Amino acid sequence: MMLAELENKTAALIADNMAARDHFSVVDAPGPPNPANEGEEVAVVSIAEASAVGAFRTERFASQTAPAQSRRVLPLAFVAGVDFAMHPTNTPAGLAAARNLLLEDVSLVSHFLSGDGISSGADFTIADPDPGFRVHSFCVTRHVIDRDLQKGMLTARIECQGEADIWPPGQATPEGKIDAVERVIVPQPIDILPRQPVVAMGGSVRLQVRGLPARRRTGPPSEPLAIALRVLSDVPANQRGSIGSGVAGAESGSRIVTAAGGSADVQYVAPPSGVSGMRVEFVSIYLATPQGKTGAFLGSVAVRVIGGGG
Repeated sequence: MMLAELENKTAALIADNMAARDHFSVVDAPGPPNPANEGEEVAVVSIAEASAVGAFRTERFASQTAPAQSRRVLPLAFVAGVDFAMHPTNTPAGLAAARNLLLEDVSLVSHFLSGDGISSGADFTIADPDPGFRVHSFCVTRHVIDRDLQKGMLTARIECQGEADIWPPGQATPEGKIDAVERVIVPQPIDILPRQPVVAMGGSVRLQVRGLPARRRTGPPSEPLAIALRVLSDVPANQRGSIGSGVAGAESGSRIVTAAGGSADVQYVAPPSGVSGMRVEFVSIYLATPQGKTGAFLGSVAVRVIGGGG
C-alpha cells in the first residue's frame, strides 16, 4: 500500500494540474499505456525504483497527536517515471503537430513537478490520516524524448528522484504522557551470593540478591519492588538453564521475583542435559516494570555448569 499510495498520489497531482488539456490523460501504472485515438495522449506514472537509505533508526519515527501515536519508518530514495505516449495522425503535418504538442506537455509537467510544494513534499499529503508514506523531497532529473515513432506512437519520459519515509499503515504504537518520573536508587554493583556459583548438570543453586530497595515507591499506595531475571548463554534458549523462582514475565524467557525487605532469593536450575565439560551461563537481573517486563539492568552473575566429562 505504501509505494502504491505514493504512485497514485503522484498521478493525481499531475492529472489535476493538466486537467485543462483535453487531449491529455494521466493514469498510474500499468496503464493502459497507449491512447486509442489519433490526437490523444496518455501519461503513465510509475514508481520505477526504490532503495533503502540506511536502515531503521531509533530517531526516525512518524508521529501524530490525535490520537498520540508513533510508527517506526524506513527512509527510501525512489525514482518516479512519467511515460508519455502520443497517437499522431500519420501524415507529415500530423506528426509535426503531435510532436510539438508532446514537447509542450512534457514541458508543462516538468514545470509543475518543479514547484515548491512538489519539491518539498508538502503537496504529497493525502487525506488518509495513516497514508504509509511521507515525502521529504522530489525533483525532476532527466528527460528522454524519442525522435521517431515507437510502435506507431510518439513517446517521451520524465524521470524524477525523491526521498520519503514509509511505514505499514495501521501498525501504530500508542503513546502516553509522562506525568512523573519515579526514581529507584540501587547501589552498584549489587550483592549476589554466592559470587562464583557452580552447579552440576540437572541440579540447582540458590542465589541471594541483596541490597535492593524494599519498595518501588513510598506511596501512597506503596508497591513492593520486583526484579526481572533472564538466563543468557551461548546456546539456544531451549538448551539453557532456567529460573525456578517467581512467575513468568510478560517477555519470553523472563521471570519476575518480588524482593521482600530489600533482598530476593532466586533459584537457578541447570540444564538437564547437553553439557559436556563446563559451560558458563549468566543470570541477568533487571528492575521489573509494573507491566512485568525487564527494566533497568542491575547486574549479573556467572554460573558454571559442570557436565559429563568435566
